[in-house]
Amino acid sequence: MKEKFSALIEYGDQHNETFEWYIENDNGVLSTYTDSLKEILVLFKLDVTQELGIVLTFGDTDGD
Repeated sequence: MKEKFSALIEYGDQHNETFEWYIENDNGVLSTYTDSLKEILVLFKLDVTQELGIVLTFGDTDGD
């Protein structure tokens, strides 16, 4: 995961304009960045639960 974080930081550092500029002129850059963030978020959620020894289950807790 460290490599993915490093790659994301490097990708972000390559772009010096504001988010507004990219939205108006080159939103593909932001789409790529967002996709990378989502990928890391999934890995982060999996790693955190694994490291803490948490088991996530789905349950019915509405009391009926």
